[in-house]
Amino acid sequence: MTEEKKKEGAEMKEQKRGVEKAEKDQKAEKTEKTEKAEKDQKAEKTEKTEKAEKDQKAEKPEKAEKAEKDQKTEKPEKAEKAEKDQKTEKPDEAENAESKEQPERAAKEDGKETATKKQKDSDTEKSEAQSGRRMNLGINTVVFAALIVVGLVFANVISSRIYGRADLTEDGLYSLSDASEKLVKKLPRDLKVKLFVSKDLIPGYTSTSQYIKDLLDEYKNASNGRFKWEVIHPEADEKFKKEAERYGIKPFVARAQTSTALEAKTLTFGMVIQYNKPDSGESVEVLPRLFPGIERNIEYLITERIKRLTVKRKKIQFVSGHGEFPVQAQDKVKGFLQQMFSQYEVEIGPATKPIGDDVDILVLMTPQKPFTQEEVKNIDQFLMKGEKGALFLIDGMVRRQPQQRMPNQQTPNIFMAAETGLEDLLDKWGVKINADIIMDQQLQLFPTQRGMIFHPGIPAVRVPGLKNTITPFLISSLEINRAYLGDKGEGKPFQILPIMASSSKAWAQQPPFIFDIAKKPKPPSGEKTKAYVLGALIEGLLPSAVAEKEDKSLLSEAASKVRVAVIGDADILWLSRQMQGNSIFLQNIMDRLAQDETLIKLRNKTAQDRALTLPESRTKVLAVKAANMLGLPILVVLMGIILSMWRRVRRRRANI
Repeated sequence: MTEEKKKEGAEMKEQKRGVEKAEKDQKAEKTEKTEKAEKDQKAEKTEKTEKAEKDQKAEKPEKAEKAEKDQKTEKPEKAEKAEKDQKTEKPDEAENAESKEQPERAAKEDGKETATKKQKDSDTEKSEAQSGRRMNLGINTVVFAALIVVGLVFANVISSRIYGRADLTEDGLYSLSDASEKLVKKLPRDLKVKLFVSKDLIPGYTSTSQYIKDLLDEYKNASNGRFKWEVIHPEADEKFKKEAERYGIKPFVARAQTSTALEAKTLTFGMVIQYNKPDSGESVEVLPRLFPGIERNIEYLITERIKRLTVKRKKIQFVSGHGEFPVQAQDKVKGFLQQMFSQYEVEIGPATKPIGDDVDILVLMTPQKPFTQEEVKNIDQFLMKGEKGALFLIDGMVRRQPQQRMPNQQTPNIFMAAETGLEDLLDKWGVKINADIIMDQQLQLFPTQRGMIFHPGIPAVRVPGLKNTITPFLISSLEINRAYLGDKGEGKPFQILPIMASSSKAWAQQPPFIFDIAKKPKPPSGEKTKAYVLGALIEGLLPSAVAEKEDKSLLSEAASKVRVAVIGDADILWLSRQMQGNSIFLQNIMDRLAQDETLIKLRNKTAQDRALTLPESRTKVLAVKAANMLGLPILVVLMGIILSMWRRVRRRRANI
């Protein structure tokens, strides 16, 4: 028993030694692992800290500090847990085996806890970043809204003291032209406008009334207080009604088509312009009736009448005595000419004696009998005075009656070369009117007793800068001395500028030529078509064509700049009754000859129709209609989709 007890005691001691050795080995192993872990953690901490300090020092200092705190607290937690695990180890084999697994479990659990904590820290940082972005977005929105409100208030304050508008139309339809501004700025006295308009208007007239009121405000703002205007409702008081009637502004029945019916109403809509002249007292110009569509040229009508009231008129003399005008119809002709050239004082008279100094422009038309040498001398010396102008409307071919006529037969229109007596005068100034009639394939629709027709002898002539076409009747071409043509005339006493030409599809008919409006001539076979000069402007110091060295009383050269326009057609004037383009063209020419171009741009200032020319193919027509109907809605939808996608992309980027 004693030996057995000794053996058991020895075994107990050996086991105890084994346990103590195992504990020592575990402690040594644990110490090595702990030291290694601490070294790795320190190395990892050092690397992370350096990287965080380099990459995030400027952006996120808080994150780096938090990472350092987490790493400092991580080491004591692991050490405390390892010590607790070591104290609870069992001395038996089961405890020994379990104690071997504990460091591995502890390492795994420590790794999971560290990863979880890092994830939580990362989520916290993202949440804080998103909260910061939302806060910044909210602040930016509030600041932006406040700036908009302040800007609107500031704009209202400024606009109440400073007047201005932006006109984006091609011709500036909603703003005053430079010519009108300059005219009203120079008003020496007050000018007053009375707009007589009914208070209750029908559709169409309402917008026209507002347009005219806005335009009158433009005149007022540009006039330095000289232009005054007021609105008068005639139905408001009997005295207003009588005043309107005294000026010739009478009520009329206006009609307008609404969505349900045709509306008719009696209205008053007219304008009176009053101006007090120092020598003749009050002068008045009246626009008795205004209507929808007058917006196209209302500024021209107002400015023309202001100029007529405030600026001295120049004088035009139409030379007579050669069959230019029927004697019995001269008064009627003069009325027509005065109405057409309303800015000027018009008279009709011969050139058999020297032209008066009060005449500014001389107009010569195709004579039935040639001018005499005395008349040519008077015309020449009139221009040599300087600051004068002349308009030659001369045909190169004229109608001649045949010497023998067959009874009961219609007399043919035979055209022969014209003899005017003005050939030497024009030749001295570098221009010759050819004995021909220009036919052009660029046609103009022309009204006759047989209806509307097209004829090559009645072409549609386009002039640069003029929106309307010009319609001559059997016009002749001009031959120009190229030594004075355009740029070649620089440095010379005068220049010649073409102002009117045919298309490139024109040809010339030589005399004798029988004209029949029912027949349309074609270009002669083998003859090429080309463009012909039909009108020219001569400008400068013209030489005299009649001055003789022996007669020192005659002027040999113009005293100052002279302007002369030559057009190979006289009918262009009479056709201006039917063709608006002719009227505008001749008025512009007259202003250039008078060296007063105030109204030229205004005559061309008008709203343009932007009509869409549909193709001939029915399929293309349907495609165009579908594009017009569906194009805008589809475009709006596409813009909405693009905007929505752009917002989504911004949100995703903000959440990263």
